[in-house]
Amino acid sequence: MAALGASVAWLREDVLRGSVDAGTLLAEAAAVSAGAGGLVFLPFLAGERAPLFDEGARGAFVGLTLGHGRAELARAVLEGAAFAMRSVAEPLAAAGAPIRVLRPAGRRTAGDAWARIKADVLGVPVEIPSVGESAVVGAAILAAAGVGAVADLETGVASMTSIAARIEPDPSVRARYDELYAVYRGLWPALAPTVHALAD
Repeated sequence: MAALGASVAWLREDVLRGSVDAGTLLAEAAAVSAGAGGLVFLPFLAGERAPLFDEGARGAFVGLTLGHGRAELARAVLEGAAFAMRSVAEPLAAAGAPIRVLRPAGRRTAGDAWARIKADVLGVPVEIPSVGESAVVGAAILAAAGVGAVADLETGVASMTSIAARIEPDPSVRARYDELYAVYRGLWPALAPTVHALAD
C-alpha cells in the first residue's frame, strides 16, 4: 500500500499546518466513536498498490458535513488506512494465509489509538513490540547470528524481541466496521471513472 502512514502525516502537517501535535490529534480521534460520524476516507493519496494496482487512484473524504471537525477527519483517516489493510488481508485469508496477529512497526501512537482501530477493523489482535524500529532490531538479530552471539536466527528473534502490549478486537464495534468496510469497498469502483477523468 502506498500512503497509509503518509495520510496521517498529510492531515497533520499539510491540512492542519502542524497546528496540533500528533499525540493530541490521535487522542482526539480516539474519542470519536467508530465510524467517524459517517465519514469514510480513501487513503489513495499516492495512487495505490495492492489491491487496486492503480497509479491513478486518488484519495477522498466521503460523507463530509459541517458537523465534522479535525477529530472526525483524523478518525476517518485512521479507519481508512485500516480498511485498506483489511482489503489486502482478505485475499490473503482466501488464499489460505490468514492474518492471525498484527505486529505494527514504528513508534507507538498515543494511547495506541491506531493499533486499537486496526484490531477492531481487521478483527485480529494487535501485538505492539517493545522496540518499534523493527528494521534496526532485525539488523541486530542478523548481526548477532552472523558473529555467533546467538545460535541461529530463531534464537535471536526469541531473545531480542518482546511484546509490550496486546490489544484484542472489540466485538461491540465489529458489525459497525463490517458495514463501513462494505461502504469503503464500494467507493473506489464508484469514484474511479470520475477520478480518472479529472486526471485526464
